[in-house]
Amino acid sequence: MTAETAVGRARSLPASVSTADAPTATRVRVWHKPRSLGALYLRQAVCLLPDREPSTACGGTS
Repeated sequence: MTAETAVGRARSLPASVSTADAPTATRVRVWHKPRSLGALYLRQAVCLLPDREPSTACGGTS
């Protein structure tokens, strides 16, 4: 059985980023930020971000 809430299934947003020509430090930052937001990586540059309201603590605009 999957982990579901009483409200329903968790929603996610697909994201894809290319950093092929970027310096190593930039690529690492781009990789870490989605992970810190709860992203699940499916492939090297493709991840699923949890669909949730933006937070001012994370730099969002609420």
